[in-house]
Amino acid sequence: MQGDTFIYTGLQDKQPNYFTLNLKDGTTQILREIDRDGDGSHSRLVIEGNLVVFSEVFKIEGRKDTVVTVHDFETKQSLESYIFPYEFAENILLKGDKIYSSLRKDNEPAVIGFIDRTTGEFQIVETSVGIHDYATDGEHFAIAVQKGDSNTVQLFKLQDGELKPLSKLPSIRERLVLPRFTEQGTLVVNGEGKDKAVYLIRFDKKK
Repeated sequence: MQGDTFIYTGLQDKQPNYFTLNLKDGTTQILREIDRDGDGSHSRLVIEGNLVVFSEVFKIEGRKDTVVTVHDFETKQSLESYIFPYEFAENILLKGDKIYSSLRKDNEPAVIGFIDRTTGEFQIVETSVGIHDYATDGEHFAIAVQKGDSNTVQLFKLQDGELKPLSKLPSIRERLVLPRFTEQGTLVVNGEGKDKAVYLIRFDKKK
């Protein structure tokens, strides 16, 4: 969803496309054609303000990489494209001038990487924990890390390209899942205890 507009995939003349549906007047438009040479996507499209980020897997020089394209929602024009050198780019997030993703190849452990839109450079975020799920506001990271036979969300902060532990949230004893940040920067996580609680965590803003 983008305001009163719903975005969905479909076919027109056998060509797969992303379409927009105006919920006020019922009109539809093509937002972007899906490349027939692509091999699908492992992440939902991302909407951040007027920008939409699409991802598609392509075979490039004998290996499968993920191409991400930043698209202007209003003009319906592609602005820039980048490559994550991984077949599986999941949970793609656009935060400021960086595009983040959980990345993995085949059965290898997942890592978090990002592309700097100002330079086009790709970088892996250094961390000592295994990653099952994540969310970020660009500075703080909520990561579902291994704990016994399961995993639960813990907090980290990005410093000098490395994730530093911030809190294991010891006051919350139940397993925490589904981390996500609101537009205002509040972290939301779900508890899997009997009460199915939802927790809101606010961070001090930079001065």
